[in-house]
Amino acid sequence: MILLNEVGLRQLLKSSLGPVGRDLTRRAEQVTRLAAENASGSVIGIESGALHSGIHFEIHEEATGLVATIGTPAMSSWRGRLFSYPAYHDQTQNRPWLTKALAEGFR
Repeated sequence: MILLNEVGLRQLLKSSLGPVGRDLTRRAEQVTRLAAENASGSVIGIESGALHSGIHFEIHEEATGLVATIGTPAMSSWRGRLFSYPAYHDQTQNRPWLTKALAEGFR
């Protein structure tokens, strides 16, 4: 007979204070730091500081477990419509400031 300690498993796998949560936090911090480095200078041309000051991460629990979300609220407008200027440059202008950080930071 196998007896599972559900409280212990939850602490291990789903708590931000457990080893999985601490490792996820460490990786999210690393990706956040790399994203700020990748977006510095003239990489995507945001001079207001909104991108750098806004790069952040959040750790939250979903039904499948812990999830790290990394991003920035930096936005711009074009023809009167708001759009994610940083995401535009990352995905369409071959300036992968965040995509590159994700690839390097989650190794």
